[in-house]
Amino acid sequence: MPCEIGCGVESEHRRVRARIADLSVRGAFVAFAHPHAEGSTVRLTFTLDGLPCAVSARVAWRTGADTPPWRDRGMGVELLEVPDEVRDLLRRTVAAQVDRYEL
Repeated sequence: MPCEIGCGVESEHRRVRARIADLSVRGAFVAFAHPHAEGSTVRLTFTLDGLPCAVSARVAWRTGADTPPWRDRGMGVELLEVPDEVRDLLRRTVAAQVDRYEL
């Protein structure tokens, strides 16, 4: 689901603030200027519906030098370790957004 959620991105070497621009039960697009390398593991922290969430994720792909200027720079991540309560919250939130757009 398209969104605008501020988040923390933490790796072994750095901690930065970023923005989740798209979120699903299985993954997310995290927009920021200097994405991590493909295959690296990061920890995302964010708030969803007023509840703090923390998940680990693997960088599946990232933008690079050849990325068109109209596209956000960042990385697509696969969610790996997601606590049950966070996964349930993600399911409910995504389902509610989908319901808004059904014809």
